[in-house]
Amino acid sequence: MANKSRFSSRLEISPSCLLLYHSLGIPHVSSTSSLSPAVIMAVFTLHAAGVSRDTALMKLLQTLVVALTVGSALATQIPRPPCLVPFEPFEYTGCFMDPGSPPALEWRTLLDQNAMTIEICTAYCKGNSNRYAGLSYYGVCYCGMSIQGPRADEGECNLPCSGNKDQICGGDNILSVWEDPTFPPISEATVDEFDALGCWTDESGAGRALAYRQDMDASTMTNKKCQQKCLEGGYPLAGTEFAGMLSVVLSAPWGE
Repeated sequence: MANKSRFSSRLEISPSCLLLYHSLGIPHVSSTSSLSPAVIMAVFTLHAAGVSRDTALMKLLQTLVVALTVGSALATQIPRPPCLVPFEPFEYTGCFMDPGSPPALEWRTLLDQNAMTIEICTAYCKGNSNRYAGLSYYGVCYCGMSIQGPRADEGECNLPCSGNKDQICGGDNILSVWEDPTFPPISEATVDEFDALGCWTDESGAGRALAYRQDMDASTMTNKKCQQKCLEGGYPLAGTEFAGMLSVVLSAPWGE
């Protein structure tokens, strides 16, 4: 039924894909400042052919601020518009079971389940800076940075998408998962590829600078430990503040 190779999303311009870092509302502060908590952030160096380091950094900084409400160890994402500018198509990853707790992909979107297509879901996850997009039960769209469920037989992804009967939208508690290929493979990234970006203020009007506070021992925290934790979670940005409390950004785009 479905062509599971590649789908493109080439529609009109979306502001969520074009934000510039200097318009995001988080001011940069002097590295010598002792008046506000400093967040040391780092990024992987992008080694894609033809993409300079400065260009890669700018693309990451475009979505440095994600409007999030942070709980003790969890964050609730305030949705942003889908990415409607041309972007490199998501690639089919496979069929995965959804264990429920934790879910296979952490964020269940509120998109209309009755008119869902692969293009709609992947554009939404792209616009919200997620590595993965998942579809289940005819059109429930999920986004996330990592897959927390085991693989399922491909035959279990057998339900047509509500908005395009020629596409597959998972199964009952089964996700058809797609991946943004512009993220670097996690297995190829190392802590040594993080570069310091300097000090930034937190708690601006646009939300927290980084979204998820991780459950780690602050008394023994180092920048390398923080970076390793973020690396293992598939996150391209890492930060420390308050002499050891750890936060990581929900996501940031590596390519388009």
